[in-house]
Amino acid sequence: MAACNDQTDFSRMAHTCILADSLLGEGLFSEAEVLLEAEFESISNADALGDDPRFVPLLDRLATAYLFQEKLSLADSMSTDACRIIDKATADTLIRVEAMVIRARVSLSLRRYSEAEKQFNHALALLTGISETGDPTVAYLLESLSIALLAQEKTPTATAMREQALRSRVEREGLVDSANLVALDWLATMYVISDRYEEAEDILSIGSDAAKRLGSSRLQSALNLNLCNCYYRQREYMKAIPVCSTALQAAERCFGVSANELLPYLRNYAAALYYGDHAGAAIPLHERILTIAEASLGENHVKIAQYLAEFAGSLEAAHEERRADKLINRAKLIVKRYEDSVATLRPPTPY
Repeated sequence: MAACNDQTDFSRMAHTCILADSLLGEGLFSEAEVLLEAEFESISNADALGDDPRFVPLLDRLATAYLFQEKLSLADSMSTDACRIIDKATADTLIRVEAMVIRARVSLSLRRYSEAEKQFNHALALLTGISETGDPTVAYLLESLSIALLAQEKTPTATAMREQALRSRVEREGLVDSANLVALDWLATMYVISDRYEEAEDILSIGSDAAKRLGSSRLQSALNLNLCNCYYRQREYMKAIPVCSTALQAAERCFGVSANELLPYLRNYAAALYYGDHAGAAIPLHERILTIAEASLGENHVKIAQYLAEFAGSLEAAHEERRADKLINRAKLIVKRYEDSVATLRPPTPY
């Protein structure tokens, strides 16, 4: 890149970045891209873009706009340039952190997990000594780092990062906060993955109570669904049943009684009843699952075959074999049609 010249209007560039932040915050990524690219082109045409760290915020925001639109090669290019500049120049620490974080997010999207791990660690190191207790940026970086670690199957370290992040969040804002309860739910998932069920149960119970105090049916349903999964993995189906019921009721308050979002709640509840020797009670749930799924996917979608098979299992356990046979036959027909349709898309086998 060329060296910076004296005609560069950094005040205008800063104003453009502020407008872009507003657009990005509202999810208007393509609009932000147009605005930022116009600014970028005006600099490039003036032969002004160089190694001055004042250009980094513009590059960062362009990379972010590209990233959210999955234009990963462009995001990769912009974030690489931004990091190259901060490596060469003396830049404000927060500017360096922002550039490194965006670079790490691009690496995550490109599945360069080892690179993302190093970049998030670098950003955390830069924040050491300047961040306050409970700084939400630190919590965000720890959570992002855990994703990169988990993708590399470094589960214990990823879990430790989630624990540290949640402590940081709670120290600053307390537990009765939407973002912090989402962080708690993530940590509980990490505990379940690691077979640390007792710890998962403890924090999910606490989280569910906090969500109830917060008045968030969405969070209460999600936390209870996770707790249901925790019991399910331990084959403690009788414990799972009432939790599944509570989770479903909260989800219905949040989404309504016929929304697609209810499907995981209904399926978990039906499975808990089936394995808890209450298959007959699961039948109305299966009927609701089919009604919702068929309305959104159509009667012959391949996923319907799975729901039919699950329904048939509960019918057989409830000694309604004739109904079960009809559902199995219908599921087989759907699968056969799907396989035939896929076969027509395959290239011919060479002789």
